Amino acid sequence: MRRPDLGKNKRTKKAEKAGPVLRGSARTSVRQIANPVGRFIKQVPVTRDYREGEYTHVSDLLYKCMRLVAISGQMGVLPPEEPIWPAMSLVHEMGEAGHDWVKGRIMQETGNVFGNWACICGHTTVERALLKQAETNICEKCGYPADVYKELTLRDEEYKLVGNCDLAVEYANQYVLSELKTISRAQFDTLTDAKPDHKMQLHFYSWMAQREGLSVYKRMSVFYICREWVFGSPFKEFIMDASESEEAIQPYLAEAAAIRDWKHRNGQLPQRTLCATKDDKRAVKCPMVSRCFSL
Repeated sequence: MRRPDLGKNKRTKKAEKAGPVLRGSARTSVRQIANPVGRFIKQVPVTRDYREGEYTHVSDLLYKCMRLVAISGQMGVLPPEEPIWPAMSLVHEMGEAGHDWVKGRIMQETGNVFGNWACICGHTTVERALLKQAETNICEKCGYPADVYKELTLRDEEYKLVGNCDLAVEYANQYVLSELKTISRAQFDTLTDAKPDHKMQLHFYSWMAQREGLSVYKRMSVFYICREWVFGSPFKEFIMDASESEEAIQPYLAEAAAIRDWKHRNGQLPQRTLCATKDDKRAVKCPMVSRCFSL
């Protein structure tokens, strides 16, 4: 008996119109379900909650309007939640999977990855250690080593900033910092240098790490992962100089100080930096636009 040709769909137009061929008792129940999988996935956005707390996250400082955050707090309400549609949520999850794959490959090659660690149940944690040190800690509850990577959390007490560096690897008694980014094939093909916002994020982590007393290696990188199939390597890595970090972040420190002072010292609102007029694309969608331009 010949195997069917799986490369071709030989169903006729008449059969396609009639629907799937069903047998026995399944005929009635299955015909009532038009999309067996899709019916469980609602095409509505979920929301990303605003990150509260005494520290401002570096990514919020770079990508969000700190003046909006302050005005919302002044009025006693939380900033508007950010809607995330299923398509964007899926892209985000694919990016996280890519990051985990890269980190896993690196940890297979070296025990010098530096960061925070936990066992699979989360009961046993080890902070600021190399993998080869953390994995010697066996959890008394689950029996597994603390070898699940939790990234390196950095804090700056003066400006009340916090951030999580994707990857830190010890080399010559210093730490090589890297930021991982997953992008589309279209972006990947034309990429000739790290994007400015990605550079700035890594510069902040480098600066914060040095301020905490960590010895940061002079070369650091933004490592890009293509989330689609591509000829050759799906990776591109761009090298940066850690000695330039302090100078690079200066334009953002005034805003960081302003949001810190507003949170902790009842200071003035941060300056308007993203919108020049009420008609700006971002301002039109802002729920605080009237109050923002009246102050």
